[in-house]
Amino acid sequence: MNRFIPGGLLVALLIATPVAAQSQRLSILGGAQFVQRTGMNEFREDVVGTQFDVTFDAGGGVGFGFNYFLSDHLSIEAKSSLVESTSSLRIRTSSDSIAILKLGRTRTYPSTAVLQYHFATKGDLRPYIGAGGAYTFVKDVETAVGKIEFEQESGLVVNAGFDVRLSDQWAVNLDAKYVPLETSAKAVSTNAADLRIKPIIFFGGLRYKF
Repeated sequence: MNRFIPGGLLVALLIATPVAAQSQRLSILGGAQFVQRTGMNEFREDVVGTQFDVTFDAGGGVGFGFNYFLSDHLSIEAKSSLVESTSSLRIRTSSDSIAILKLGRTRTYPSTAVLQYHFATKGDLRPYIGAGGAYTFVKDVETAVGKIEFEQESGLVVNAGFDVRLSDQWAVNLDAKYVPLETSAKAVSTNAADLRIKPIIFFGGLRYKF
């Protein structure tokens, strides 16, 4: 399993820590999420025997998190989500015949920790960009041909979004994160499959500042 530790995030935290107390503010976020997969899978030509491939359609769910401002422009955000999407299983046999089996709803639990830079500290529109680490848990699936087990992976995440200020405490938050995630899955009596999920996670919700 790839364990990615965003070292730059730790360095930035150390740099930004000694700031005035009035500039350090905590906020919580909650809202809806939409996930669009961008990676494409292919059967491996060098593997002999039965192969399979799991395809995830676009899905949706909910996300919750918090954001802590380290300075007027730097903050750290941690967010966890529950996303459901429809998935399909493609099976290619040694005779090159392909069968497709619908798996129904598959649950994915992405979690992210991101260091964000906020361009504007005043005004009603406040854009930001960020980068950090992501960990994605995909729940195993029971199928008619056996259980499919997914490897849980961590890696890089890049982030952009903006807040629309409603009041001193409330804001609408629109956010997008790209996770270049590649994982693998195992099924009974088949070779392991490499999955290029690479999701874009869109978030729309409310931010409340304390």
